[in-house]
Amino acid sequence: VQWLWPLSRDHFSFLYLYQPPGKPSLPKKYFYRFPHDQMAELDAQYGDPNWIHNMYVKLHPFALVELAVFCVAVAILIFV
Repeated sequence: VQWLWPLSRDHFSFLYLYQPPGKPSLPKKYFYRFPHDQMAELDAQYGDPNWIHNMYVKLHPFALVELAVFCVAVAILIFV
């Protein structure tokens, strides 16, 4: 995600980086910075063409956390 977009075109990931099955993995870190001009190369090497299915259809710990946060947010909107 380009968190600092107007200031920087680089892409950043905090705390979690999706690692597709069967692809090489990046070293484990809390903060990742990907230069904008290398994104096509990084996508070819580490990307997943079925990322929507692998991240949002299959259950994994981060999907459960996202679902729980969503349910809490909806409950707050309804009851507050």
